[in-house]
Amino acid sequence: MRKIRQDDKARLDTYAALKSWYARQLDAIDKSLKTCDDADLRERLTEDHALYTELISKLADGEEAISVGRRNRGRRKANPFAHARDIAIRNCRGSSHLQTCRALDNIFGQDGVVRWDYFPANWLDYGVKSFTEAYFHPQCKKLVGPMISKALVA
Repeated sequence: MRKIRQDDKARLDTYAALKSWYARQLDAIDKSLKTCDDADLRERLTEDHALYTELISKLADGEEAISVGRRNRGRRKANPFAHARDIAIRNCRGSSHLQTCRALDNIFGQDGVVRWDYFPANWLDYGVKSFTEAYFHPQCKKLVGPMISKALVA
């Protein structure tokens, strides 16, 4: 049996926490779909359901890669929050940067605030609390485009 390193254990714990959160979101979406009469809202909820299902699948793949010892050798360490953010950005392919920021806020935000884990580390210096706020922030706006472009290329 492979010995799990300390940073791998922390990563597995993060994956488990994210999967749990996404599963709770899926349950809430399922309940909303059962009572929803609005066709547009039903369509958006269905899209969100597919996105969360894909994210859970990707997190499970990451867990498997850690448990069998496959690692990204020579590449930067995987950040599960950045990975989830990149998947969400790829699902917004073809949207404007502003629309993508709004979608990220809807996916990762709660009460207009996005958890700091989903932001690139250097954005925290600007005091922004959402991707949309970062888009309109004078110094942060120039960082939004590269973040989206890198996620689309990856």
